[in-house]
Amino acid sequence: MNLFKQICNSIEKEAQSTADKEDYITIEDKNDVSITVFDFMDVEETNRFFTIRNPKHINREYLDSILRISDCVKDSSVDLDREKMLDYLDKEVDKNMLMTVQRIVFVTGDEEDEDSLYKDKLISEAQFEAGHDLPFDNLYGVRWWDYDVVVTNIKALKEELDSVGIPDNSMEEKLNEGVMVTMLHEIRHCAQANRFLPASVLKPVSYDFEVDAEEYAQGFYERHPANVIKIKEKEHVVTAEEKKPRTVEVQLKPSLLSKPVLKGR
Repeated sequence: MNLFKQICNSIEKEAQSTADKEDYITIEDKNDVSITVFDFMDVEETNRFFTIRNPKHINREYLDSILRISDCVKDSSVDLDREKMLDYLDKEVDKNMLMTVQRIVFVTGDEEDEDSLYKDKLISEAQFEAGHDLPFDNLYGVRWWDYDVVVTNIKALKEELDSVGIPDNSMEEKLNEGVMVTMLHEIRHCAQANRFLPASVLKPVSYDFEVDAEEYAQGFYERHPANVIKIKEKEHVVTAEEKKPRTVEVQLKPSLLSKPVLKGR
């Protein structure tokens, strides 16, 4: 039995057994691609709708539909390559960890991020209804638990690396690591919250969710490094001194000065 069918069977059994009880779970929609449930049984994260997607249908096209890069990131000092990010998510990341992820978002933590992302219906609903915030200031990443939205703050990670004195020739490598480990950490939290995902698939290394998420993310990135971020070259600003006209003094070699000038043949 494949994993998705196994999960669906578990949900159906629980829905039947809890139908007349105060704590219950209901199936809102089910097909070969995904199953959507309303879960009133989850002790840690109660009263939420969530969708579990068949890993076989988590392909590049689907990942492209859930990937969001704020305009603030595009206008920042770093360049996040969307195509390379999609390659990484599609070819490297374990699809079982992505079964409940609804959005993967990259921001700078600036207030303008909201303007850029508010056109996304899911994100705007999450912010409006649940009072969620994008990760401002020094927060590197968050997971909006009731919507399974994963948000990574690239600017905060870059500023942290700057503050500890990472040399320029190592900055891209370290920034790629920081951004990807943060994203993987929050994706892991989504998988942890999927209580229908068997422990044999999740393979937790700790009962502490934070410890498990960080160890998973660090270990995964060590095995699957990425190169999705480039630091843009700073534009050279011409100074007033450079704008001044320059004169060039040319000094001829003595041999040229003493060489006779021949006229005719």
